[in-house]
Amino acid sequence: MAEKTVKKLKIFEEVPKIFPRGIKGTFYVRLRKGDIDKWVSTRTSDPEKAKAKAVDIAESKFEAELISRTEKNEYKRDKKISDTVIKIVAKKHKEDGIPVEKAQDKWIELSVSYTDLSDNLKSFYATICRRFAEWCSGEGIEFIEQVDAKTAVKYSKFLWKSGIGAKTYNDHFKHLSNVFSAIDADESLSYGNPFDKSKVHRKKKATEGHLPLEPVQLRAVIKAAAKDSADYRDLIVIGSQTGLRLKDASLLRWNSITGNFLEVTPFKTLWTINKKVARIPITQTMRGLLYERIKKRCGSEYVLPSIANHYQPGGNQQYVSKKCKDIFKSALNTGDVDITRKAGHHRKRQASVYSFHSLRTTFMSLLATQDVSIRDAMNILAWESSDMIRVYEKMLEAYRGDADKRTLKIVNQIAEFKMDIPEVEEKTPPPRPSPGELKKLASSMTNTAIAEKYCVSETAVRKWMKKHGIN
Repeated sequence: MAEKTVKKLKIFEEVPKIFPRGIKGTFYVRLRKGDIDKWVSTRTSDPEKAKAKAVDIAESKFEAELISRTEKNEYKRDKKISDTVIKIVAKKHKEDGIPVEKAQDKWIELSVSYTDLSDNLKSFYATICRRFAEWCSGEGIEFIEQVDAKTAVKYSKFLWKSGIGAKTYNDHFKHLSNVFSAIDADESLSYGNPFDKSKVHRKKKATEGHLPLEPVQLRAVIKAAAKDSADYRDLIVIGSQTGLRLKDASLLRWNSITGNFLEVTPFKTLWTINKKVARIPITQTMRGLLYERIKKRCGSEYVLPSIANHYQPGGNQQYVSKKCKDIFKSALNTGDVDITRKAGHHRKRQASVYSFHSLRTTFMSLLATQDVSIRDAMNILAWESSDMIRVYEKMLEAYRGDADKRTLKIVNQIAEFKMDIPEVEEKTPPPRPSPGELKKLASSMTNTAIAEKYCVSETAVRKWMKKHGIN
């Protein structure tokens, strides 16, 4: 016991100094982890409170050394001491510590735009944090202060092995990164933001998406929608004429019409920092549809009020999505076209290659056939992803390739371009004169006459003479 007391006193003599860091001046203490200094936040900018917590850290380091005294590997022992210190300090200051399961609540408290999010997105974010908290519980991680980059990478491997798709995987870590970044800015976490994309790399998403519709397929879909109702017929037509996503087309407002264009802020980008606005030219077909619709507007702000009602509070927007799926299926699933993509390790269900989003892809491909520039396509479709720019570039290249084939075929069919080319009668030039012959000719003929005799230039004759020393 005496030895333990002496050892403890020795540690107290080495209580680490506190250092202010960051804009808020939060105090940190330095721990040694092998050959590396480890910064541990006291999570306060008050010098007196920071000193008190430094004492706690010293006590915790002593306890951690006792826990790890049987560890043979020096690096592992030092890391264990460092991690245990953080854990013990967090336990001693539960009023300041944040349990992993409370991370979402803390983020909501700090977020200024949370109330603007849709209910579905709020639920999705809560699920992300709940799933991470459940995993942490199984790993013995109680507080967010314990989550480091190694933990984040380990969780990323676990999540990817579960079979989720690349987009869902990226959505998970984008939100966790936002949560930890916000808390770190407010609380100065010991490990900062361990979910930053420089530490947990995002997965590359497949960009093939939904397939575009051929003209005969589009006519079949519109015809199938017309059998259902005028509302869904017009919804399909609006999608094909504007390239809008399903929700944007369903909630298209009359006040979106500005002269010869529709100006729509897509819901997908509504809550992003740089809100994109789609500026879509109104086609003749779209103009005719709007003209017929305005006759029976009935005071509604929406072009398709009966469909828009499904997106209002208490409505069922899934009904609209399912209705559209049924329309595409009845129109295209005739045995001639396989409308589903098989399930795989990272796709749990069969995915349809043709859906309402195919209208957007078709619209994009039609722009490419007219060689619309990337910048103009971005303004029309309000792209927020560089992936879509790459997809459009591929479409442009494919169309230009097809155009080359068509041009080549047409040119080869023009009869006037087909002709026989006569053979050239080649004249054999006389042999070059020997030095003796050239000397005799030079005495009686000019350089120009010699050049004409041997079908060469006068310059060539002068070079011959210079070569053979003839003046």
